Amino acid sequence: MVRVACSGYFIELISAIPSNGYSAKVVARGPANVEVHFLRSSEDLSVKAVCFGQPIRYYEQDPPR
Repeated sequence: MVRVACSGYFIELISAIPSNGYSAKVVARGPANVEVHFLRSSEDLSVKAVCFGQPIRYYEQDPPR
């Protein structure tokens, strides 16, 4: 689970909690973007989030430019 907070275009990582068997690697905590990787063996599941001055959106791939 990843919790973030948006303030206009700025974002901040609140928490990153991995499921059992995974570890969390925080790559970016803000203020432009948040990126967290959940790692287990050869798996790397990433969560990336940005704020556009609107509600938080989740993208499975890189956010649009």
